[in-house]
Amino acid sequence: MGASIDELTQSCGLTQAEAQLMTKLHGNTAG
Repeated sequence: MGASIDELTQSCGLTQAEAQLMTKLHGNTAG
């Protein structure tokens, strides 16, 4: 994925907490 939390909240309509969970679940190592 590699999307930042800000990108997730804006493009996907997630809350910051949800976006943080997404990045943790997906093991966001591309950043």
